[in-house]
Amino acid sequence: PEKKVVLGRKRQYLTAIIYFTKSIGINGKLITFKENPWMGGGNAGNALEVFVKGLELATLVFMDLKEDPQGTYEIDGVRYSSMPLEVVDTGYGLERITWITTGTETVYDTVFPAILDFIKKNSSVEFANNAQMAEVTINGINETYLSQSSDSDDSIRFLRNAYIISDHTRSLVHMLRDYVIPGNVKVGYLERMLLRRIFRASEVIHFTGDIMDLLRMHIESLKGIII
Repeated sequence: PEKKVVLGRKRQYLTAIIYFTKSIGINGKLITFKENPWMGGGNAGNALEVFVKGLELATLVFMDLKEDPQGTYEIDGVRYSSMPLEVVDTGYGLERITWITTGTETVYDTVFPAILDFIKKNSSVEFANNAQMAEVTINGINETYLSQSSDSDDSIRFLRNAYIISDHTRSLVHMLRDYVIPGNVKVGYLERMLLRRIFRASEVIHFTGDIMDLLRMHIESLKGIII
């Protein structure tokens, strides 16, 4: 059994390498693997994280532990014991993979090019260029967006709100497809909050287009994939 586990994990490693180098075309020298334990939902296991140029593209979790106060293994103060079922919990970031292969400044520019173009053409503000947004550090983002009074930061703030609209309108399409109705509780409240953010961001950039047109564009782009 132990040999099967080792061979199974090596196979997963190899599958990831082949996928990223052969199928996607990423230079193998740019790929970094990082091993870390992962836990959640009462289960845990060793995990292999796949990075390219510092961006995490995939995580393979070899789930073989269950939470047990009397268990022999301890991770972050929680004890676990082995479970008979061994599962590979795999997550590949499809949009991140698309982003790193296109080389745009942000993932939004890769995933929503037509949407962003429509938003910008139907707004009456001046947006920062994508390179400016890419150069903003985490601290810079905090300083920029918490300080709304600086005129020099407005163009970046406008671009951020365009990203919000592009992302949230797609989320809205998924929720409406599942017949979610805006409300005051649970997922209905989440949908309501998304709508509020969309309208608030639209006001910030003086968006004069039709939100319904954005929803139709998302639906068209998702046809044959999940719609």
